[in-house]
Amino acid sequence: MIECSDKVFRLATDHTAYLFRVTPFGHLEHLHYGGPVSLADGGALAAKTTIARGSSILYDESSDTYCLDDLALEWSGVGKGDFRNPPAELTLPDGAFTNDFVFESHERKDGPLPMEGLPTAYGDDAETLILHLKEKEAPVTLDLVYTVYPHEDVITRRAVLKNGGEAPVIVDKLMSYMLDLVPAADLTFTTFDGGWIREARRHDRPVMSGIYVNEGSTGASGHKHNPGVLLSEAHCSEEQGRCWGFNLLYSGNHYTAVEKAENGLVRVMAGISPRCFRYTLAPGASFETPEGVMTYSDGGFNGLSAHFHDFINGHVIRGDWKGKERPVLCNDWEACFFSFRERKLLSLAKRAKKAGAERSTSWA
Repeated sequence: MIECSDKVFRLATDHTAYLFRVTPFGHLEHLHYGGPVSLADGGALAAKTTIARGSSILYDESSDTYCLDDLALEWSGVGKGDFRNPPAELTLPDGAFTNDFVFESHERKDGPLPMEGLPTAYGDDAETLILHLKEKEAPVTLDLVYTVYPHEDVITRRAVLKNGGEAPVIVDKLMSYMLDLVPAADLTFTTFDGGWIREARRHDRPVMSGIYVNEGSTGASGHKHNPGVLLSEAHCSEEQGRCWGFNLLYSGNHYTAVEKAENGLVRVMAGISPRCFRYTLAPGASFETPEGVMTYSDGGFNGLSAHFHDFINGHVIRGDWKGKERPVLCNDWEACFFSFRERKLLSLAKRAKKAGAERSTSWA
């Protein structure tokens, strides 16, 4: 369900809620991502600032308290007072690095918004919210796309940058999503890393001040650093506790950053790795990021796993194998490496069949 009232937005699934609002200056303030809350709770959850913090860079001379560095945000820019890790690094036609995207309008659609050239989730029961943002000084727009899958407790996000000017825009970094969580306790950042014969080793790191990066630069989302990551509050277990899960529907170079600011806000962003990335966005063209996947559970890590499994089975897998049990596979690579011989393959296949294997993946 997607609701909006007085520029407060609520994205609700069966067991979670995601709230944000448009500030008086047009920025998107993140309010809540967790258990159910109502649209009317938006006012109570919004930041209350009565005095300016020391060392603050105020956004506008009309307000002596409005500072982007103090706010939990849905998206941020460069050069306007927010010193945290930015989701976009652009060179605008006039050579400026500064970018400041503010809200213009929104629209809601039934079902997911189709993508061109990249994989995306599907499902008739989904709803999509599109926020149209505009850069204040340049003819460049940004669409933030949110799709809600209510029964799986999943929200997906992606961004679409459009060049409406007559000169190119250089894109060095553009994340699929960004949000600033407001945790009730210290968080743990969990990644799954490894190498050959030691894949998907779990690594837990306490989130302290600074930036933590989970990045893959091999050209594929392989075993070195999986793009799926977790954030959890203290004492979260398999069955109890609050936790958040994030992933990307993308198989190339990926990047996830988690940053804890001095005020306790925790910024999460993910998308294409900015390492050696540079894209020239021609006049009239657009650039669309991969789709990011987010979910929340107050039932521990098993709750997150169930959400991801239901979402992938119901909204990502397609074709003949949708809803079917996979055959047991004999992988003969480890036994043969590149030395494949008919006699050896047949011997392996016979023993695999006795063990219950139904298929073989021969490299021959």
